[in-house]
Amino acid sequence: LVDTTNSYWVAALSPDGQKLALHVQAANDDVWLYHLGRKSLTRLTFGGGNSGNPVWSTDGKYVYYASERGTSSNIYRKAWDGSGTEERLTNTGKNQYTRSMSPDGKTISLIQDGDIWMLDLGEGGKMSPFIESPAVESNPVFSPDGKYLAYESNESGRYEVFIVSYPSKSGKWQISAGGGTNPIWNPSGKVLYFAQEKFIYGVDIRPGAVFDFNAPRKILSLPAEGAGLTGISPDGKRFAMITIPYKELNTSEVTLVTEWFTELKKTFAGQ
Repeated sequence: LVDTTNSYWVAALSPDGQKLALHVQAANDDVWLYHLGRKSLTRLTFGGGNSGNPVWSTDGKYVYYASERGTSSNIYRKAWDGSGTEERLTNTGKNQYTRSMSPDGKTISLIQDGDIWMLDLGEGGKMSPFIESPAVESNPVFSPDGKYLAYESNESGRYEVFIVSYPSKSGKWQISAGGGTNPIWNPSGKVLYFAQEKFIYGVDIRPGAVFDFNAPRKILSLPAEGAGLTGISPDGKRFAMITIPYKELNTSEVTLVTEWFTELKKTFAGQ
């Protein structure tokens, strides 16, 4: 979809499915907006520090992101069309990385120190830890009904995908088997997708009085090694993902230079 010399890290689809918020890596990372219909790419963040990990607000009016100012990366938001000024939501000495927004638009899930935290947008930016452990947790994503949180953790020695009830944490279930990363909910809430090696798997979810789920099944092959699953369209029919292109380099000529150091010494003799 977007094939340029830029290096992309995250591609987040807007709630209306018409725009992508892109984390573009460079000397200073920034968030860019790609409009699918217009095929236009516009820079959203400015300021000198690294900005990335974009997350859309539930109503599609804002993009939330992590931005580095000074020695730490905190949470900001800005109108998706670039109008107005950015708003700073947290101010700590900790590095924080946004991941998803709750369906009611009141809470942002984020990563801080390898743990999952919540930013309450309705209480003046109150921060609270949700999952703290010796393991590394990442990619916390809310279910479409807001009753569960899927995430990945290396508590078993490798990354696996888990689901925990939210906000009670009264139940916890390991969804993947043999490894899993980048969980993404189908908009219906009935399927959880995740990546494992070269494939995307889907798990049928049956929430209710007794939470239950099926064994993972292969959905499709990833287009390239190292591809990352980062979003899904509102109709559940398209994934957004980042691929790492590998190209074979061909050369038609090899030049061999002999006595190179001798020539170098002659050039700099007497200096």
